[in-house]
Amino acid sequence: MKNTILFIWLLVYGSVFGLRADINGDCRVDIEDLCILCSEWMQEDEDCIMGLGPELVTNGDFDSDVGWNAVGSAIVNFGFGMFSGVGTLTRPISVTAGKMYQVVFEIASRTNGDVRIIMGGTNGTSRSTVATFTETIIAAATTEVIVEGNGTLNVNDLSVKEILGGSVISGAEFMDEIKEW
Repeated sequence: MKNTILFIWLLVYGSVFGLRADINGDCRVDIEDLCILCSEWMQEDEDCIMGLGPELVTNGDFDSDVGWNAVGSAIVNFGFGMFSGVGTLTRPISVTAGKMYQVVFEIASRTNGDVRIIMGGTNGTSRSTVATFTETIIAAATTEVIVEGNGTLNVNDLSVKEILGGSVISGAEFMDEIKEW
């Protein structure tokens, strides 16, 4: 719970005390900033604060199209989620609303366009470079993971894991925790 308190402190009080809480420069103060801060404090040990639950996406390596619902230009082929225009790849997933999840995916190749992950009803960040991305998404619903592409690109290695101990708390809960701390 102390991890949640530090995160909320960064969100609420970071600007009040003049701290630069947006450490990764993505114009948001979020769990990714907290992880960067903690890894610096704990000598680059990324798992020092938060553990991760088991893998929640079956066939996130796109080895087959089994379980994936392709719409528009999206297909699963040759071990990739492939897009040649606007399309989505959707898969049922069991998440809990209000919990935080680490989402990792790779844009393996790209000619143009972008892709984002929508998980549990919450939009991730649009990405448009060939790289592996890690982001934190707080689920709003308990339904599915969607890979939404717009352009000519291939996605691979989608992973979703719960951040253990990571959940959103109310302001009243935050104040109670501060008093106990």
